[in-house]
Amino acid sequence: CPLCRKTINFLHSKDRHHRLHFASLEGKTAHQYLTGKNSRFRTLNTVVFLEIPSKRISIRGHAVFRILGKLGGFWSLFGWLYWMPF
Repeated sequence: CPLCRKTINFLHSKDRHHRLHFASLEGKTAHQYLTGKNSRFRTLNTVVFLEIPSKRISIRGHAVFRILGKLGGFWSLFGWLYWMPF
């Protein structure tokens, strides 16, 4: 979708340390990493953030805040919002 592409382009441009990698939930990479009990995340129509090697999974708004926290710099200030309930 256009919003997804714009978001990925934005995150890619801000990721100075190249920590983030992107994959479609329908693609080979998602099938490789989201297996077993985690395969249910492949059917979501939202942001899924998988941290490797810990295999920690965040979804929706929590995923966005975890991603911003990983960007570093100014954006890492938003990482603490991960703990906000919503």
